[in-house]
Amino acid sequence: MEAQVTPPSRRIQRGFPATSKLDSRPRTENASATTTTTSKSKVAATTASSTSTTVQDQPKDAKSEKFPRKLEAFPFVPGATTGELAKAHRFFLSPAEFVKSATRLQMIPENTAIPEVAFIGRSNIGKSSLINGLVNRNGLVKTSSKPGHTRMMNFFKIGDKLSLVDMPGYGWKSRDEWGGMILEYLQNRKNLRRIYILVDPSHGLKESDMQIMKLLDSSGLSYQVILTKIDRLSKTKYGVSKAEIEAQLVKDAICCFPMVLGVSSRTKDGLDELRAAIIKAGQLSL
Repeated sequence: MEAQVTPPSRRIQRGFPATSKLDSRPRTENASATTTTTSKSKVAATTASSTSTTVQDQPKDAKSEKFPRKLEAFPFVPGATTGELAKAHRFFLSPAEFVKSATRLQMIPENTAIPEVAFIGRSNIGKSSLINGLVNRNGLVKTSSKPGHTRMMNFFKIGDKLSLVDMPGYGWKSRDEWGGMILEYLQNRKNLRRIYILVDPSHGLKESDMQIMKLLDSSGLSYQVILTKIDRLSKTKYGVSKAEIEAQLVKDAICCFPMVLGVSSRTKDGLDELRAAIIKAGQLSL
């Protein structure tokens, strides 16, 4: 009587074909040959069943190891220590001075060995006030309540160790022209260490912010988001807004440094944390 072969399990998943195969040798009347064939078929069927069970028991992640998960949150980045905050505070109390204004690339100061950081953002986002707050001098950078007041790239320096750049707001001239001129500067500035994008947490990320980030992402330029005017929100509303902004950055941004900082030029909250971040980005040894 012909041996009954148990078919391999139908639950074997794609990519794991059944391993059982019938013995293709010619049948003989020899009883031992029949026994051998039956034995091999049973072993193959058992192997297939075992394989199916093993695959089913595997964790879901094991089947998709070659497909990395999307980032769900920023990786942990330790904040500045108490000692680092104190050093940063003292450093930014050093004499700061205006260097030069430029409306064309040909007018900007030559590349130097001094580390440089640039502040960009929508018009009236508070770039000038923030730089004044960082260096603890209200009159160093001219401020105005009128959007688009800053129409030039303004360069400042702290001693001979750090250069700060106050950039025109997004609303200056057309967005395309701003992007072309500024992006050329950002791409070719050899001593530029970090770009800080200022965002108002009361309004969240705007389309213009995302467009600038895409420009920076496409050029491989590192930037960090700074939330300004945080004193205008309650702690609860600020926390909600920050979480929403971080979630959007995780989803859409590529070259964003994984730490969103909040500051207030009026109350001075968060300034030392930003100072320490700038020193770390500029790789300054104090």
